[in-house]
Amino acid sequence: IDLCGKIVDAVKAALKMPDLAVTMTKVTPQVRMQMLMSGDVDMECGSSTNGVERQKSVAFAVTTFYTGTRLLVKPSSLIRGYKDLKGKTVVVTTGTTNERAIKDYNLQESLGMKFMQVKDHREAIAAVQAELARFPDDHEGQMLLAAIHAEDLHDLPRAEVIIQRLCNRPTATPPRLPVRSRPSATGI
Repeated sequence: IDLCGKIVDAVKAALKMPDLAVTMTKVTPQVRMQMLMSGDVDMECGSSTNGVERQKSVAFAVTTFYTGTRLLVKPSSLIRGYKDLKGKTVVVTTGTTNERAIKDYNLQESLGMKFMQVKDHREAIAAVQAELARFPDDHEGQMLLAAIHAEDLHDLPRAEVIIQRLCNRPTATPPRLPVRSRPSATGI
């Protein structure tokens, strides 16, 4: 969004229209291209795939970053690649290039994956959060949940609460958890 704000500022300056009204409109992967093509929105700020087919319908700015389909799994899950998802349930965001890629791969490799459809990335993160929250004594899962809050949702206070709750369980102390003692009031 910050980059889009800079583009809007540049457009306002180039048009000499500092009071140009800007309306933020929520879009989903399912409708964002249609909304651009219909003129319902003038610009989309997101992780849309810049492909040859889409370039026939909409214009793209210079690519600022590259991304790809990634898996969010606990390290202990033993899932190290897509073939390890055989028979597993996978959360996918409807209408995305990633959804199409993983479903095509599933069919090509006959992996029998099941898919949980969600409407956007926030809902996908919420689905993962809900699953992790079902296992409050799973240290690794709770640490992953804290990381989601801290890194993806920018909610450091919530991440800290999850970690504190985990660390305060006397019967659930994870091995190799680094503990830092606080200095006393005298500094010793």
